[in-house]
Amino acid sequence: MQTIKGSKYTIVPSIDEKGFWEGIGKSFKNLSQAIWEPVDNSISNLLSNPKSVRNIIIAFERTLKGYLIRIEDCGTGISELAQAFSVGNRNNQTTTLNEHGYGMKNFLAFCDSTNSAWAIYTRTETDRPGTYRKVSAPYSTIGIKVEVIDEKIQPWPGSLKGTGTIVEVEVSQTLFFTLRDRGGGTALDAKCFEYLCEDLGFVYSTLIDEHNIAIRVDADAIPDGTRQIKALRPVGEFYKELENLDWTFEGRKVRVDISWMDVKDQPGVNRYYRRSARCSGAEIRLNGRVIAYNLLDEIWPRDNHPSTNGFLLQANIISSDRDVLPSTDRTKTALLESDPKTQSLYDWIRKQCPKLPKAKPSELRELDMFNRLSKKIEKFYKLTRPNAYAETNYNVYRCYNSNIKADMRFYDGEAVVYYEGKKGEADLLAFYQLLMYWDGAVADNDPPTKGILVGDGFSPGVKDIIAYYNSRLDARGHPYFFKAQTWNEAGLED
Repeated sequence: MQTIKGSKYTIVPSIDEKGFWEGIGKSFKNLSQAIWEPVDNSISNLLSNPKSVRNIIIAFERTLKGYLIRIEDCGTGISELAQAFSVGNRNNQTTTLNEHGYGMKNFLAFCDSTNSAWAIYTRTETDRPGTYRKVSAPYSTIGIKVEVIDEKIQPWPGSLKGTGTIVEVEVSQTLFFTLRDRGGGTALDAKCFEYLCEDLGFVYSTLIDEHNIAIRVDADAIPDGTRQIKALRPVGEFYKELENLDWTFEGRKVRVDISWMDVKDQPGVNRYYRRSARCSGAEIRLNGRVIAYNLLDEIWPRDNHPSTNGFLLQANIISSDRDVLPSTDRTKTALLESDPKTQSLYDWIRKQCPKLPKAKPSELRELDMFNRLSKKIEKFYKLTRPNAYAETNYNVYRCYNSNIKADMRFYDGEAVVYYEGKKGEADLLAFYQLLMYWDGAVADNDPPTKGILVGDGFSPGVKDIIAYYNSRLDARGHPYFFKAQTWNEAGLED
């Protein structure tokens, strides 16, 4: 084509239908992430309409190829199908769960790469009574046929009554097995459903608890054929819980609930809230829905260290104005690092929690108590013994380059005393830690005169085992001398 210098002309870009479908079908890592998209749409519809019942059913039916998936809700249905099937159209958005206008198309293309095995059914109050509409494959930007179906001839394919929507698609067994645990998992179907249910309970826990969203998964491979999704919450000790804080970006305030804690493993929980590297870090929710988790290096500069295992920070950013919320990627499985709001949020989180804790909350409380105790007894003894000195977190077994630390070592000018303490009841394990400190100090040629176990009380057997060891000799051939004292007896009054 010849052009004239300085002239202008218009081009009309075209869409390659097959390439488009293949492209948007590569959005997700696994089937679970894909399923969150239609679930988001259902929840958004349920939240924006005053319904006392908010049910979502995810049903799996065995086929020769794999599974037919039906995701059904009892919402108000889809009034504007043309908008719903348009790419990037946000006119149907009702909550911040509808962010991009790609979700349903991404889901269908991921599940059905051939664009031949999906259908959408919907009933609204404006549909003629006794009818519903069906949109089915193939998807085309040129046009998609809509059928109006008489329920007397072809009954509604779902189980919920009244208005609502069903998203239906067939997936291969290979795609279904992307529900397996990462890293070459070999789980069978029943375990895959267990993983899916755990994923749903994790991602939507706040919405399940606070907005009465009832999600159910039905499949023959599930015990009793059905499972109601329960909110998955972490268990452990909180460092801090803060609600209704303000995060400000460019003069606009957003409410944030934030907390951080030391997590304990929970029986039967496979993927989340475990004391492992892949479960630790920050978890970011937008209006209750998990967007990103396992964020560590993104927020805190650090060296990889197992001491961060079990650390969990949860931040829920709450606003109905999507323009003030950090942007997410197209699949809503990460925050966009390029968005200034994301970096501003990370900066704000760092201000609330500047450093990753190196100890459990209970250990920090005990360390604080020993810091107070050390100052008090040091001050008292220095009146008559200027050389008296107390040190907390004192390293023992230094001869072996060990990092084992006694809660406190106190030198009163004559005697060396080692301490181990618990806020609450001191048990046998606490005593054996104190015994280890004594033996470590002996190995370091810093022989103790006394070892004191401190607690609010003592579990059964502690005083008996102290009496037993006080009748025995340490590695030098000198007798052990242990005592049990309450915090008050040790010198730390409430």
